[in-house]
Amino acid sequence: MAALARQKQETFAQSLARGMNAGEAGRAAGYKAIHDCGALSKRAAIVKRVEEISRHIAWGGSRELSGLIDELMHIAMAARKLGSAAALVAAKSAVVEAAKLKRLLPADEDGAPSAPIVDEILSDEEWNRRYGPAAP
Repeated sequence: MAALARQKQETFAQSLARGMNAGEAGRAAGYKAIHDCGALSKRAAIVKRVEEISRHIAWGGSRELSGLIDELMHIAMAARKLGSAAALVAAKSAVVEAAKLKRLLPADEDGAPSAPIVDEILSDEEWNRRYGPAAP
Protein backbone atom coordinates (compact mmCIF):
# COMPACT_ATOMS: atom_id res chain seq x y z
CA MET A 1 0.00 0.00 0.00
CA ALA A 2 1.32 3.42 -0.89
CA ALA A 3 1.39 6.35 1.50
CA LEU A 4 -2.00 7.81 2.37
CA ALA A 5 -3.16 10.63 0.10
CA ARG A 6 -3.56 13.17 2.90
CA GLN A 7 -0.25 14.10 4.49
CA LYS A 8 -1.82 14.59 7.94
CA GLN A 9 -3.26 11.07 7.83
CA GLU A 10 0.08 9.64 6.71
CA THR A 11 1.90 11.41 9.55
CA PHE A 12 -0.81 10.22 11.94
CA ALA A 13 -0.41 6.60 10.76
CA GLN A 14 3.39 6.78 11.02
CA SER A 15 3.14 8.14 14.56
CA LEU A 16 0.74 5.36 15.57
CA ALA A 17 3.08 2.75 14.07
CA ARG A 18 5.92 4.13 16.16
CA GLY A 19 3.93 3.61 19.36
CA MET A 20 2.18 6.90 20.03
CA ASN A 21 -1.39 6.84 21.28
CA ALA A 22 -4.12 8.42 19.13
CA GLY A 23 -3.98 11.80 20.91
CA GLU A 24 -0.19 12.09 20.64
CA ALA A 25 -0.28 10.97 17.00
CA GLY A 26 -2.98 13.55 16.28
CA ARG A 27 -0.91 16.31 17.83
CA ALA A 28 2.17 15.19 15.87
CA ALA A 29 0.15 15.24 12.64
CA GLY A 30 -1.20 18.74 13.35
CA TYR A 31 -4.83 17.92 14.12
CA LYS A 32 -6.44 20.55 16.34
CA ALA A 33 -9.36 18.38 17.54
CA ILE A 34 -7.40 15.49 19.00
CA HIS A 35 -10.53 14.08 20.67
CA ASP A 36 -11.57 12.85 17.19
CA CYS A 37 -8.29 10.97 16.69
CA GLY A 38 -9.51 7.83 18.46
CA ALA A 39 -12.14 7.34 15.76
CA LEU A 40 -9.62 8.25 13.04
CA SER A 41 -7.24 5.57 14.32
CA LYS A 42 -9.92 2.92 13.73
CA ARG A 43 -10.55 3.74 10.06
CA ALA A 44 -9.73 0.79 7.80
CA ALA A 45 -7.23 2.71 5.64
CA ILE A 46 -5.38 4.00 8.72
CA VAL A 47 -5.31 0.56 10.38
CA LYS A 48 -4.00 -1.04 7.18
CA ARG A 49 -1.33 1.64 6.77
CA VAL A 50 -0.22 1.34 10.42
CA GLU A 51 0.18 -2.43 9.98
CA GLU A 52 2.24 -1.90 6.83
CA ILE A 53 4.49 0.69 8.48
CA SER A 54 4.90 -1.54 11.55
CA ARG A 55 6.02 -4.46 9.37
CA HIS A 56 8.49 -2.18 7.61
CA ILE A 57 9.89 -0.95 10.92
CA ALA A 58 10.18 -4.50 12.27
CA TRP A 59 11.92 -6.00 9.22
CA GLY A 60 13.13 -3.32 6.91
CA GLY A 61 13.39 -0.16 8.93
CA SER A 62 16.69 -1.05 10.50
CA ARG A 63 19.98 -1.77 8.80
CA GLU A 64 21.29 -3.36 12.00
CA LEU A 65 22.30 -6.94 11.14
CA SER A 66 23.27 -8.30 14.55
CA GLY A 67 19.67 -9.06 15.57
CA LEU A 68 19.07 -10.91 12.32
CA ILE A 69 22.31 -12.86 12.70
CA ASP A 70 21.35 -13.85 16.24
CA GLU A 71 17.90 -14.94 15.07
CA LEU A 72 19.42 -17.09 12.31
CA MET A 73 21.68 -18.77 14.86
CA HIS A 74 18.68 -19.46 17.14
CA ILE A 75 16.89 -21.00 14.16
CA ALA A 76 19.93 -23.16 13.41
CA MET A 77 20.15 -24.38 17.01
CA ALA A 78 16.43 -25.18 17.15
CA ALA A 79 16.57 -27.00 13.82
CA ARG A 80 19.61 -28.97 14.94
CA LYS A 81 17.73 -30.23 18.01
CA LEU A 82 15.08 -31.76 15.73
CA GLY A 83 17.68 -34.12 14.30
CA SER A 84 15.94 -34.84 11.00
CA ALA A 85 17.64 -34.51 7.63
CA ALA A 86 15.38 -31.61 6.65
CA ALA A 87 16.12 -29.85 9.93
CA LEU A 88 19.87 -30.26 9.40
CA VAL A 89 19.57 -28.75 5.93
CA ALA A 90 17.66 -25.82 7.44
CA ALA A 91 20.27 -25.45 10.20
CA LYS A 92 23.09 -25.46 7.67
CA SER A 93 21.31 -22.87 5.56
CA ALA A 94 20.72 -20.61 8.57
CA VAL A 95 24.38 -20.84 9.63
CA VAL A 96 25.59 -20.08 6.10
CA GLU A 97 23.30 -17.05 5.82
CA ALA A 98 24.40 -15.80 9.25
CA ALA A 99 28.05 -16.11 8.18
CA LYS A 100 27.37 -14.19 4.97
CA LEU A 101 25.64 -11.41 6.89
CA LYS A 102 28.39 -11.32 9.48
CA ARG A 103 30.91 -10.54 6.74
CA LEU A 104 28.90 -7.38 5.98
CA LEU A 105 29.41 -6.04 9.50
CA PRO A 106 32.08 -3.37 9.97
CA ALA A 107 35.48 -4.38 11.31
CA ASP A 108 35.99 -4.52 15.07
CA GLU A 109 37.80 -1.70 16.84
CA ASP A 110 41.15 -3.52 16.54
CA GLY A 111 40.76 -3.54 12.74
CA ALA A 112 40.10 -7.27 12.46
CA PRO A 113 37.10 -8.34 10.40
CA SER A 114 34.02 -9.15 12.49
CA ALA A 115 33.76 -12.63 11.01
CA PRO A 116 36.60 -14.90 10.07
CA ILE A 117 36.83 -15.70 6.41
CA VAL A 118 36.51 -19.43 5.85
CA ASP A 119 38.88 -20.74 3.22
CA GLU A 120 37.45 -24.23 3.08
CA ILE A 121 34.12 -25.38 1.79
CA LEU A 122 32.78 -28.36 3.68
CA SER A 123 31.09 -31.28 2.01
CA ASP A 124 27.74 -32.35 3.44
CA GLU A 125 29.39 -35.31 5.15
CA GLU A 126 32.09 -33.16 6.77
CA TRP A 127 29.51 -30.59 7.85
CA ASN A 128 27.38 -33.33 9.46
CA ARG A 129 30.46 -34.72 11.23
CA ARG A 130 31.31 -31.31 12.68
CA TYR A 131 27.89 -29.82 13.30
CA GLY A 132 25.31 -32.61 12.94
CA PRO A 133 23.37 -34.32 15.74
CA ALA A 134 26.24 -36.65 16.61
CA ALA A 135 28.79 -33.81 16.75
CA PRO A 136 30.62 -33.26 20.03
